[in-house]
Amino acid sequence: MSKPSIEEKIRENELLLTEGNKILKRKVPDLEKLKNEIKEAEEILQKCKQVQNIQQKHDLITGIEYEISVTRTAMDRATRELEELRNSKSKSRSSSKSGGSKKRRSTKKHRKH
Repeated sequence: MSKPSIEEKIRENELLLTEGNKILKRKVPDLEKLKNEIKEAEEILQKCKQVQNIQQKHDLITGIEYEISVTRTAMDRATRELEELRNSKSKSRSSSKSGGSKKRRSTKKHRKH
């Protein structure tokens, strides 16, 4: 077997290059498509993270609103009880002030003498 000539080696290399270029032309669009899909997936992931963050904030706000509602209810109840206590104190004061029946009794007793 004789050594392949330089022209034969050049032809073999040109054939390999041609075949390689054909493969690249088929694969490059696939690679670009995959890069685009990865980019889209990353954007979707970012949006999901934002939605998750928003959901966490919404849950926190809902919890705070619930706490505010509970606190308002307790404050309303305490205000009503305070008003009831004030009303009952003022009634007891007015009944002791209008306890003229004691004074009348004393005057009646005094008249009996």
